[in-house]
Amino acid sequence: MTRPARAFVLALLTVAIAAAVVGLPVYLIRPMAPQTADGVALAYRLKAIAAWLTPLLGVVALLCTVAALRTPARSRVGAALRAAGFVVLLAAHGGAIWFTRQNHFEWMFRPFPDPRFVSAAAATDVAPDEPVIGVARGADALAFPITRIGYHHLVNATLGDVPIVATY
Repeated sequence: MTRPARAFVLALLTVAIAAAVVGLPVYLIRPMAPQTADGVALAYRLKAIAAWLTPLLGVVALLCTVAALRTPARSRVGAALRAAGFVVLLAAHGGAIWFTRQNHFEWMFRPFPDPRFVSAAAATDVAPDEPVIGVARGADALAFPITRIGYHHLVNATLGDVPIVATY
């Protein structure tokens, strides 16, 4: 195996490891899916090490790229293909490094900021058998259809004159 081929395989391995470290917690902690205590613990451990491991793997991939590109190619097309392959791998590393600093749950569970409420009789787009979460305080009451709150999981609302956050 040539030096550029070995460098590419090593860089590809670093991408696979970074993808696993970043992707496994996303898979293990899925909303509405069964989770185990061991799976959640592993996900949190991986998220903790991903913050320093993905940049380290990116540096290894960058060193592999430099080593491979310093070796002369047999043709211009070969050199261009080699460079393109490494660019793709380095871009994947950049994505993994960026994703480790994100909280993807915030993307999924963004609070519903300004809900509109109507009387039960006027709620014609809610089926009679649709489950709702109800909240009552004194004479005030609100109902949140599960199908609507399911996407956001959080709804900022006011019950009477009291601000509330409805969730499930």
